[in-house]
Formats: sequence, C-alpha cells, structure tokens
Amino acid sequence: MSFPTRLHTLSRSKVVVTIPADWHVSDTQASQRYGKGDVVKTQAALLQRVCLFNGEKWPIDDIQTKITGKDYTELLGELYSDEEAEGAEGNG
Repeated sequence: MSFPTRLHTLSRSKVVVTIPADWHVSDTQASQRYGKGDVVKTQAALLQRVCLFNGEKWPIDDIQTKITGKDYTELLGELYSDEEAEGAEGNG
C-alpha cells in the first residue's frame, strides 16, 4: 500500500521534499531500531525512509549536512502534521 504525497519546499535551503500523508508501522519500527533510543537519529531515519529530497532518496548523512537546523525542524513539523485532517495543502 502506498500513501498519497505532497510537496513542501523548505524555507531556507529551498529543498523540495516529497512528504507522504502516512507511512507503515514497519518504517517506524526500522527507524527506532536504527536510532537505538536516540530520538534525533530515529527521526532522521524516518525522514530518510519515507521522504524524497529534490525527487531522490538521500542518505542520512546528506539530510544532516544539506538541511539547516531550522529547515529540519520545519520538516519534522510537516511530516508529523495531519494536513489531510486539517483540509489544507502543502506550500508546494
């Protein structure tokens, strides 16, 4: 099963991120295994598993070096928000 996606352009880096409306429990579980209790690593792993960056899968190292801290926080907010329930669209 695949989920609908939306585009979001990060404010500072202008990276266009494809964000899914939802994801599989297995994505969350794999991210938690990777993070081993480290919340930041777990979040980065989830982003890496479910999002596309400028249309491509990026390794975690690229996510950590190519996206600024404020863009990263913005992206987490977009990933965890429920746009569908709010009836809103992304800014892309």
